[in-house]
Amino acid sequence: MSTFNELIDFTRSTTGTYLDSVVYGDNVAPALDFNVGNNWTNAATPTAITSNSFSTVSSGAGYYANAFEVGKTYLVVVDYVGAGLQIRNGTTGSSPLVSSSSSSGTMISTFIPSNPYMYLRATNGAVYTIDNVSVKEVTGGQVSGTPLLRTAAINEPRLEYDASGNPLGLLIEEARTNLFRYSQELSNVDHSLITTDNATVSPDGTQNASLCIPTSASVEHYIDDQTVTVGTDYAISCFAKYGSGSYLLSFRGASIGGNPPQFNLQAGTVVNEGASGQWSNTKIEDVGNGWYKCSSVGNPNSTSPFRFQIIRSDAATAFIGDGTGHYIWGAQVEQASFSTSYIPTSGSTVTRAADV
Repeated sequence: MSTFNELIDFTRSTTGTYLDSVVYGDNVAPALDFNVGNNWTNAATPTAITSNSFSTVSSGAGYYANAFEVGKTYLVVVDYVGAGLQIRNGTTGSSPLVSSSSSSGTMISTFIPSNPYMYLRATNGAVYTIDNVSVKEVTGGQVSGTPLLRTAAINEPRLEYDASGNPLGLLIEEARTNLFRYSQELSNVDHSLITTDNATVSPDGTQNASLCIPTSASVEHYIDDQTVTVGTDYAISCFAKYGSGSYLLSFRGASIGGNPPQFNLQAGTVVNEGASGQWSNTKIEDVGNGWYKCSSVGNPNSTSPFRFQIIRSDAATAFIGDGTGHYIWGAQVEQASFSTSYIPTSGSTVTRAADV
């Protein structure tokens, strides 16, 4: 049987994201027993205390293991006690895939390793307890599998599925730029929100989504970024998941906030499509695991930034928060008349090349 790349001459000079339907293999994590060092090697000489626990004197201590086959996709899950622990791919010089943000919990990351090592690395001197380490291979392109937002490599075609595991076909898109510079680290761009980054697992299978809770100040509560051009269409989108309470998600700003798009994340519905002539093509799409992609197209009357805003169910925009809120991830602003696939950013705009 011919492969896809043998049948079609396809190129794209950048990575690109798409919704896949996946299944997870068996747990292939090495036995975790620091006392005897089963399959694990120490780094920066941590001191083992009891099985599955270790202490550190300084940053960099930890354990690593030969756990991956390069080029495959893996889901890694680690239960932990001790703030400042990281999962990394590589023994030295690697960037963290995910970091523990509290004194205990679970770290989750889905990624394609560039080398065979998984490194559990400490960032300060402390005592850590590790348990339930799980490393499972992720296999995509499975009908009726589990939805996962994946990143296709340069020149890799994107065969997309819907949230129910139904194949949609080859995703072909024009070049686009995400103008929102912090699509995931929303604490950098929040206003009157208590924002906790890395609070839950996002559509890409990593614990990197932000929980956004309105503060107790009687003001508007939102995230925003750069100014826009008057009279030009902008496609606004983000991934959002219901957290708690009765608040709605809304797109506002650019002096067209009087009758804006509104989304009920608990019901997964569009509450208000937005004022005609100012907003169009408002949608909410299920992407699995309680997440929705919310999108609309706005035509600004001023240069003020577009907002991803939490509002009350009665559409009030300035209010005192009640301690509830929702998860937001993947904020995107494109200067265009319709939304395209998610383009991750981290401090600067990013352009996805065209599929050819």
